[in-house]
Amino acid sequence: LRCLDADTGALLRQIAIPDDWAEGVAVDGAGRLLQLSWKRGIATIFAPESLERLGSYDYAGEGWGLTSAPGGFVMTDGSNVLQYRDERFDIRETKRVTNFGRRVGHLNDLAYADGHLFVNVWYRDDILQICAKTGRIAAVADCSELRTLAAPKHPEHVLNGIAYRPDRGCFVLTGKCWRLFFEVTLETARTA
Repeated sequence: LRCLDADTGALLRQIAIPDDWAEGVAVDGAGRLLQLSWKRGIATIFAPESLERLGSYDYAGEGWGLTSAPGGFVMTDGSNVLQYRDERFDIRETKRVTNFGRRVGHLNDLAYADGHLFVNVWYRDDILQICAKTGRIAAVADCSELRTLAAPKHPEHVLNGIAYRPDRGCFVLTGKCWRLFFEVTLETARTA
């Protein structure tokens, strides 16, 4: 788990995560970091200043992506289901994501901004804009140009990382083992 300077990319602090493949990270309403484990079903809580482990929450299934949202968090597990979780990490509700009635699987990393979820789809160069209230896809952003610029060396090194910067009104995108981060503005669709 690493903390980087948002403007320069300089490493500020890091710790090793033992025993599992670490996945999505989000900040809760109390300012603590939560990080998912891929297969162990544990969301570990860290202090952002020191990266000291403060505790954990258990959950069922795989953990892929996590973002803070009003009332708690939204989590993905690689399926087409969005899990809306409260501040104690209990599921409040789920929404299935479809596009014209067809299931959209492999929902991966995600970020919440202005009533929408912006979700990366594993092995695709797309970011889906999903209405947080309805679960409906409002728009799709093609990010294939970013992969071309990043020039990953392996086919497994796909688009896989999204964070929203409210201070700039933009997103930071990257991929697995990419040496670059991209600050982008995504054109968004309005939803009813």
